[in-house]
Amino acid sequence: MSDQPTLRDRAIDAIARDLNAGRFWLPTEGRPVAADAVLALVAVELETSQRRSIRIQTLLDETRDRIRKLHRPVEHMGRVICAERSAYCGESTDNPPAPAPCPTITALNAAA
Repeated sequence: MSDQPTLRDRAIDAIARDLNAGRFWLPTEGRPVAADAVLALVAVELETSQRRSIRIQTLLDETRDRIRKLHRPVEHMGRVICAERSAYCGESTDNPPAPAPCPTITALNAAA
């Protein structure tokens, strides 16, 4: 058993301290009830925030994958070029061939 106060213990102490500072009264038995209510709300908010973070990370990963597919390296006339920057269409390019990895992929890899 740890000598460190739990989050619940700290919440009960904070409730007692803040109620006393504001000259409010709450029976000692009511403090754990108030702390549990606040902690339950915090737990819901934390879970919601974690789900939101996971969703954002998933969207970011999917976006990176789409960018990598667009800027994929392809071989063209003995050179490896960026398909997107070169406007590669399977046999020819509409733009001058841009070497791979292109600046977009280089920046994406540096950020990962």
